[in-house]
Amino acid sequence: MRDRLAPRKIARLALRMLARDWRAGELTVLAAALVLAVGSMGTVGFFADRVKSALTSEASLLLGADVMISSDRPLPASFADTATTSDHGVAALQQAADVAVKAAEDTKPMIAKRGRAAYTGERSIGSVDAGATAIGVIFQAVSAAWREKYGNQED
Repeated sequence: MRDRLAPRKIARLALRMLARDWRAGELTVLAAALVLAVGSMGTVGFFADRVKSALTSEASLLLGADVMISSDRPLPASFADTATTSDHGVAALQQAADVAVKAAEDTKPMIAKRGRAAYTGERSIGSVDAGATAIGVIFQAVSAAWREKYGNQED
């Protein structure tokens, strides 16, 4: 009989202690902290989901799959002839990389008129254009990777 009453006494004691702590305000702080924690976790989860969906929907822009190089001048006929040889375009790509590097070097005597370098005015004479240099470096890297992949193959 005594063992069956013990759980009831423990439950009554727990409820009395709960009521006392509630009146003292200790549980209010605990409840507020719990609500704040749950709200914070929900907000972080929602934000992470929105970032993931934005990155997924804009992946094609981030990957640069639609990059196109254009010019106001047509390609020389020699480039077209080189590109149609049986070396998978390795020589043509190397030729384009060499031209891009030379074109970057040819910007040394120019005065910058656009971009951040335009603020330097005549002091930009003697400096290569950073954008043109970057294009030359990119073309060299693409040419090297293309040569590594297709350079040793025979048709």
